[in-house]
Amino acid sequence: MVEKNKNSLSQIHYIGAWHSVMETEIFRLGLFRKNTTVTLFSAKGLADESFESFLLDRFYPPMDKFPEREEYFRRAKNNELLMLSVVDPNQKKQLRKNIIERNWVACNLADIVFVPYGVKGSKTYTVAKKIVEVKIPIFTTESEENKDLHKLGIPGFNRKSVKDFLEEKGAKLPIKEAKPETIAPTYEIPKHEVTLKNKSRQTEMVFDKSDKTGKSYFLRKKRS
Repeated sequence: MVEKNKNSLSQIHYIGAWHSVMETEIFRLGLFRKNTTVTLFSAKGLADESFESFLLDRFYPPMDKFPEREEYFRRAKNNELLMLSVVDPNQKKQLRKNIIERNWVACNLADIVFVPYGVKGSKTYTVAKKIVEVKIPIFTTESEENKDLHKLGIPGFNRKSVKDFLEEKGAKLPIKEAKPETIAPTYEIPKHEVTLKNKSRQTEMVFDKSDKTGKSYFLRKKRS
């Protein structure tokens, strides 16, 4: 379930029970992105349900070490994570009637409802049919497995086509934070005056002419 959050810095707010694999991926995405928030909707009573127990029914070992776990508890600690329930506070089990009621309330809170999967005769299908009847915006995937939902008139989208649908309903892409302009440091190089002096590079050849044969012998070089 998707709700546009108009009164905060968040652009999209997700409400759901977060049970299926696809739902938990959306749940994690809501924790990962800074522009999204998440509400946990339990079919148990809040006297029995806690932020810790909520994860136990959804993330089994070794998946309980999911990367956003730390962010989950950070939000919980800072009152940034909401948990809802519409059943008796002492209700310990998830009853069918409570699940259907929970899903229906969540859909009424949402601006747009996403149904990842629902075959005819299932609890999800029953709620989806009711959503169509009261004209709450709803969509699913274009997968052939959702043909029962398609027959109800629920549109199916893929990752690319769903973008236009959501933007049409008012959802916004995350705003990229402007990076501070980086100014390259400047360095002042002190001036150096260089004076070139000509230095003689003449070579003096000194020979010993004492040899009576008339041959000259090189003895040394002198540089000045």
